[in-house]
Amino acid sequence: MTTITRAERCDLQQILDLQYLAYRSEAELLNDFRIPPLLQTLQELRAEFETGVVLKATDGCGRIVGSVRAHTDGRTLFIGKLIVGHQQRRKGIGTELLGSIEKEYPPMRTLHKP
Repeated sequence: MTTITRAERCDLQQILDLQYLAYRSEAELLNDFRIPPLLQTLQELRAEFETGVVLKATDGCGRIVGSVRAHTDGRTLFIGKLIVGHQQRRKGIGTELLGSIEKEYPPMRTLHKP
């Protein structure tokens, strides 16, 4: 069973670690380990946390298995860094995260970005 909730500041390192793992396969395909998700720092993630919404998906044991982030400029919702751990893929967690982040904001134009 997966639970989707807002991330807390203390979750950010775990989310960043999961992000590094999730984007590693993309970097291997591109043969480029300098893609932005792999270069993001904890300080940069904290800044995103302060200016937007970060959701986490946890499994039955409370482990973070996915995450998504969003922010708005007032008219447009920007959704990014939708990540799910390799072991949990193809179980609908990404779809749940996407639906949950959209519910965090009133109806507005939505842009999905990497």
